[in-house]
Parts: sequence; C-alpha cells; structure tokens
Amino acid sequence: MSFLAPAFLVGLAAVALPLLIHLLGRPHAPRRPLATIDFLLRTGQEAAPRRRLRELLLLAARMAAVAAVALVLARPVVRVASTLGVAPGAQSLAIVLDDSLSMRFRKGGETLFERARRQAREIVDAAGPSAEVTLVLASVETDASVGDDHARDAAHARVSIDAAQPTLRAVELGPAVRRAARLLARAASPRRLIVVVTDGTRASWPAIDPHGPPVRVIDVAEGVALQNRAVVGVAVESSGAGLRVSAEVASFSRPAGRAAIHLRLGGKTVASGSVELPADGRATKHFYIGAQRGLVDGAVALEGDALAEDDVRHFGAFSPAAVRVLIVNGDPRAVRHQDEAFYLDAALRAHPVGWAEAAHPVGWAEAASRESAGGGGGDAPIEVSELAPEALDQRLAEADVVVACNVKAFGGAAAAVARFVERGGGLLYAVGDNVDAEAANAELGALLPQLLATPWSAAGAASTWGESEASVANARRLGRFDEAHPVFAPFVQGGVGGLRSALFWKAFLLRPGGAAERRTLAEFDVGAPALGEARRGRGRVLLFASTLDRDWGDLAIRPAYLPLVQQAVRYLGNASLAQPQPPSLVGEPRRIDAGGGARLRVTRPDGRKRELEVDATTGAAIFAATDVGLHRVESAEASGAAWRDRFAAAFVVNVDPRESDFAKAPADARAAATAAGGSAPMRRAPVWPALAATLIGILLVESLLGRRR
Repeated sequence: MSFLAPAFLVGLAAVALPLLIHLLGRPHAPRRPLATIDFLLRTGQEAAPRRRLRELLLLAARMAAVAAVALVLARPVVRVASTLGVAPGAQSLAIVLDDSLSMRFRKGGETLFERARRQAREIVDAAGPSAEVTLVLASVETDASVGDDHARDAAHARVSIDAAQPTLRAVELGPAVRRAARLLARAASPRRLIVVVTDGTRASWPAIDPHGPPVRVIDVAEGVALQNRAVVGVAVESSGAGLRVSAEVASFSRPAGRAAIHLRLGGKTVASGSVELPADGRATKHFYIGAQRGLVDGAVALEGDALAEDDVRHFGAFSPAAVRVLIVNGDPRAVRHQDEAFYLDAALRAHPVGWAEAAHPVGWAEAASRESAGGGGGDAPIEVSELAPEALDQRLAEADVVVACNVKAFGGAAAAVARFVERGGGLLYAVGDNVDAEAANAELGALLPQLLATPWSAAGAASTWGESEASVANARRLGRFDEAHPVFAPFVQGGVGGLRSALFWKAFLLRPGGAAERRTLAEFDVGAPALGEARRGRGRVLLFASTLDRDWGDLAIRPAYLPLVQQAVRYLGNASLAQPQPPSLVGEPRRIDAGGGARLRVTRPDGRKRELEVDATTGAAIFAATDVGLHRVESAEASGAAWRDRFAAAFVVNVDPRESDFAKAPADARAAATAAGGSAPMRRAPVWPALAATLIGILLVESLLGRRR
C-alpha cells in the first residue's frame, strides 16, 4: 500500500485525543455513602457493566473516526492487476472495437456494444491524458481509424467512441488487429498496445501475430456462451398450385423448446405456427402459400429474443409477366391434330402443372386439364400466337420467343430474326420434312449452335401415325443431357419420367459451324446432338434436331413434353420459375446486369431509390450499399425512357447466420491471446473511497452510542 498524500498521516497522532479526554474526564471527588440513596445505588449495579461497555465502544468509535479522517486525507492506494489491460503513461494505444451484428445482443438491460463502448471509455481514462489513442472499428476494411489522424488525444477518442454504432455485418477481428498494428507502426511512442473489445465468439476471434504489438482481448460477454435462436435459412420452391417456403431455425446454447414462427408477405403476417427446436440444434418449418403474381416480398420471423435482428430472414419470389410466344407454323394442315403446331400450341397454352403431376401415366394433356385455374408454382404464364412465316417480320415486336416449327425458309424475315435475338429475344428452331439444310444454314447459320447436315432415319421407320415393331426396336432415344441446365430442371427436381422413353425415328445430323458461343445440351443414345444452345448478343437460340410433333418421333405424346417445352420457352424468354437472384449478405457489393438497358435503378427495402451507372463494357453496375430486405430493380433503355421492372434481377439481402452463434473461441485460441498480450499491467486501485465510506459508518455508530438513555 502507498499514499498519494502521506503528509496527512501525521494526523494519526490525534487518535490519542479521545483517549486522553476519556481518562482526564473521570471524577476524583471523595466518595461518602448516603443512607438515603443507598437503596437506589444498589438497584443500578446491574446496569453498570452495560454502561461501561457502551463507553468503551464510544471511545473506540471516536478514535477510529479520527484515524479514518487522517487516512482518507492521505489517499492510500494499492497496486493490482489491471482488468482493462492498460497501464497509465505515455504510449500509443489502439482500441479495436467489435461492431458486428452479435454485439447487438441485449444482456442486463443493455447491448454488448454499449458495454464495449463503456469499456473503451474506461480504457482511455486508464491510459491517461498523455497517451495517443487510435480507435479501429472492425467493420472498416481500410487502414484508417475513426477521425482525421490516427494519433488522437483522450478527448477526441471519447467522442469517436461515443459516435460508434454496431453494424448488421459479420466481421473478422484478425484483419482489424492487423490494421491496428499497421497504424501503430507509424506512432511516435515505442510503447505500443492493442486492446480488442469483443464478445469473444468463435466466429470473430482474432488470430494473434506474435511478432506484432502486444494484444489484449476484453470479453464483454464475460466468458459466457450466450443463448440465442435465429432463422438461418429460407428456401422457396414450386409446390403444386403454389409455393412452399421452408425456414431453417437454429438454437444456439439453448435447451430444447418450442418457438412461435410467422410467415410475412408484403410486411403482413399471413401464416403462423410453431417449431420444436432440439437442444442446441436445428429444425425446419414449412409454409404453403397460393400462386403469387408479381414480385413477392416475404419474410419468416421468430418471436423476438435478445438478438432481434437475426430472428427475421427475408426471401423473394415472383412470377414475371407472361412470356409472349410466336409459333411460326411451317406445315399448317386443315385437320387440326395433323397440324405441325398442334401439340406445341396445346402444351404451351396448358396451365403450368406441377412437374411430378405432369408425369402421371394418363399423360400431360389430361394432367393439365385437371389442374386448377390458378396455375401452378407461381410460374410465368405463356401467351401463344400462331402465324405463317411470311407474317413474322411484322409481328416480331410482339414476341419474347419465336418457335420455328418445320419452316422451309424465313425469306426476308431472316435478318429481322437475327436482330431480334441480338436484342435479347429467344429462338427455338425445330426441323422437319420442309427444312432444307443448305437454305437454313444460309439464312440462320450465324444463329444456330451447329449447321444442319443430312437427316438420318432408323431402320423400319414408322409412318406419321403408326408404329411398327421394327420402328420401335430400331428407334433412337435420348441419352445424355445436361442436368445442370435450367431447361432440364423439371427432370432433375421433379422426377418427371418419359424424357428418355421417347422414341425418335428421324432427326437431322449436325456438323461443325454456327454461332461462336454454343454447347450441346442433349444427345441421342448414338451420340448425335439432339438439342443445342447458342448465344448471340443478349439472346439465346435452341436447336432441336427432330420435330415437335409426331412426324419424326413420339415425344409430343410423352408426359415429359409439356414441362420440356414450357421450360424451354421460359428459359428463352428469361423468365424465372422460383426465386430472384441468389441472396446476398448485408454489406456485400452486388453486381446487377442491366439486361441491355442503359440505366439501372434500385429500390431499397425502405423505399429509397438510387440510380446506378452502367458500365458500357460489362453491361452491369455495382450496388454497394445493400440493406437487409428485398431490393427491387428497374431498367430503362435511355435517359427519359420509362422504367420497367426487372423481377429477375431483384435480390434479397440477409444477415450472416454465423453471427447468431455465440459459442466461445477455443481454449487454445484464448490462451494464445493471453500469452501474446503478456502479463497484465499493474494499476493503482484507490483505497480511500472505501475508508471514507467506513468513516461515515463510524460516525453513525458514534452518534447512536453517544445518545443519553
């Protein structure tokens, strides 16, 4: 123990004054017994011991009070290990403040970040006015501190600490510690220290560089793994005549229990339920909603807990405007079921049935007729028009997709079709008996994935409306197809049968050439290409080497036909079948394709709009200021042109689920941080405030004992 003002210790000599007064104040007159009061004196003999005890206690209280006054004035202190990790004096100090989402957790009526700010202010006070203080926020990714200069005095440091706020981001403290070390390398004082104030979670625990400045870590969560639960994932998929929303809920360091959960659409609760969570585990809750039109702003929310921000997870779903399809009929017939476009027209006009239901043995036509009028799965509706090749040039402006069925020649419309594809249109080209390979190559060779060669026929080929045993035995089937391609999504996700069971007894062989950007999506079982894709400008072209009716095969009466052709035209028309773009995490920059437009505009979740500059080279823009929620995207062709919704470019932003887990860093990592920080510095802890409180108590006791009774 030491004293800040030891001169006042001379006051301890005054402790003897109460004792002297007590001794000198005793009566010394001779005692003479009086018979008249002898009786009264004898009755008081029993109370005399208590009176003497009270007088001794009163004497001790007065002596202690005098001693306490002297000690308080001398201001005694003791040296103890600093819990803040900082000793006073001239030094360069960097405070790394964890401002991640998890610091918003509320404990004891305040957030962890409020605790961290209080600790940071106490660190500044403990360092003293001679210290240079740098505040580094963990979310700041540049070598800069809060303020104009990295060397700040205590007053500026307190202002910066008070202004700091927690973010919604996930941060790693390792890079922040390295940034702090680089800032301290420019400091004047050789005495340097980094103090990290964090909640000590495993996700953000810093890796300590043994060659850098000493690092001390302060855990504002006091070493406890806090209990939390959160919605950590949401998936949306087509389901029958609507959508299925699957929410994954996680429990962190909590016992088993049931939690209430709600589904919101457009900010309104449309369904509620509960989910049984295992201890420190996960569970999935499913919601089912009807078919939705337009862009859907949805969210799944738990009842709020100590970290409300991770109890809500947003999602987007949409059914875009109808895909406009022009069927160019190259072989019209008076008998409708013999017409080239009969099966295709019927399949595209059918309601978009659930994929698994389309595979029912009764066939796709009957399955479609049983589907409710509401449509299925929120898929894009398809508007179909049919025309002759000579009318195509005048109708192209009305279309998103052109399907050419056994067209002999486009004639003067070939150049218009090429421009249509370059501007973003889709072309599905199917062959037939009318197609002349050389003429087709001359007209569309730059668009097609490969050039047409000669047709091949299976031995014993069937006639248009009959199938012989020989034709079935010698017919070709589809072999390999690209399961990752969107056109074949129904056959991968929905388990639709019939694709490989379809028979083909005639098809065109293909030869090298065609568009520069191309690939084969499906092959016949003999290895010949069956379906190819090419890209030209912003558009897409699909080439089917056989017919879309029953002339060269029986695919048109197979269950797989309806989902295949509907999926193909939606793909060519850039229509999504489920969610918009994959979700992002808050704070991550987002690349947005302008879709051929010259301008882009993003509407934030709070309704604010921001126009973006489109890079002429990439045709895209970068949007950096992402917030939690659904971001809507619009585009325009030029300045002054009307904005149009880009549902397919909309995107959702959520918080990082890693921030929901408050599991502590491993023991070896905590031990490494302690070793890197060295032994805790000593600080002087004042004793005199406790002595002052004791003095008040002594005076209270003295006043009670000194009362006359």
